Amino acid sequence: MVPRPGFEPGSRARKARTHGPGLNTVSPAMERGLDSYYVQAWETWCLERGTSPETCHKYAGYLGKPLDPQNRWSAKAWKLYYKWRCELGDQTACEDYKKIKVPQAGADLKVPSLESILASITRAGPYKTVYMILLESGLRLVEATRLLREYRSLECVKLDGYRRCLLGRERGKKRSLWAYHITPIEDPIEELTDRRVTSYAEKQGLIMPKYVRKFVATKMAELGVPPHIIDFYQGRSPRSVLLQHYAQLLGAADKEYARYAEWLRSVYEELGLGGV
Repeated sequence: MVPRPGFEPGSRARKARTHGPGLNTVSPAMERGLDSYYVQAWETWCLERGTSPETCHKYAGYLGKPLDPQNRWSAKAWKLYYKWRCELGDQTACEDYKKIKVPQAGADLKVPSLESILASITRAGPYKTVYMILLESGLRLVEATRLLREYRSLECVKLDGYRRCLLGRERGKKRSLWAYHITPIEDPIEELTDRRVTSYAEKQGLIMPKYVRKFVATKMAELGVPPHIIDFYQGRSPRSVLLQHYAQLLGAADKEYARYAEWLRSVYEELGLGGV
């Protein structure tokens, strides 16, 4: 059941309350957190937008608690909640959406060493292949797990010592059209999810997947791969550029990946890891 516009569970009349920097007023819901029914309904909407299950679940956890305007995750979760209600026609929610200011995130400059990533690969257990694909492709975790889960249905071609698969994935401003990898994927892992990988990594003390992505971008740059091609691999190319220069970008990406694949194969050979 979708909540009717304007209804907040357990609330009567709205009263303006001050609530610290970045927010002029708060609603009663923001002060106490949402009931589980509304959290679940919002999480369903979040998933339908194409956001990863891991991210939706994390946001949902903040909606069950009072808003903390100084916490980026809390503020963003509540802002997305009121965006959802605004789309349902709740005009008061539209105003609340505008009031919430998400704190700016500081630049996360952590780039792990190759040694720490390789150590994580050897300790990744059932997710060893996931970590290898992350290192080979530079994909976000949600896209790497999709590659492994849906491999049989994807259009893949074998090139000179590596494979290129068509993902064709777009989530808002995030996109990943192609996935490059050198490790053969024999069988899809149908039950694989990004949330399971993250949970396992946290419990085992592995390098978190997002940092593997940072390493790949840094290493590719060291090897001389142009920045716009690195952006193409990692889904940061502006849509206008993709539309105008798609053929040139794909051809250049194939050529430049061969450079990265050659370096990575030499690393794998030293460790006795598989490859194409």
